[in-house]
Amino acid sequence: MAADVAGLDAHLWFVGQLPREDTERAVRGSACGCFLIRERDTQPGFVICVNDGRGGTLQYQVQLTDLGLLLFAGREFATLHDVVESLRANPPLGPDSA
Repeated sequence: MAADVAGLDAHLWFVGQLPREDTERAVRGSACGCFLIRERDTQPGFVICVNDGRGGTLQYQVQLTDLGLLLFAGREFATLHDVVESLRANPPLGPDSA
């Protein structure tokens, strides 16, 4: 089952099939906690690339379940927008992590 990417191009946080290296480079040039989401290279789903505040990035996988749901951080989401809202409400990095 393929990930549904319809309409995602309208969001600045979605970079489609941009290679990992290019995504990491773009995220490293932003502020701590900023992120971009790209499609996974080898399997259906997405990768969230987050600026770690230390000159690097962290990668979080968003897996596509057999039911078409998105699995992120141990929770299931109906859409990638829902994943982003969860990420914004509960960022993986706090302000003191740099």
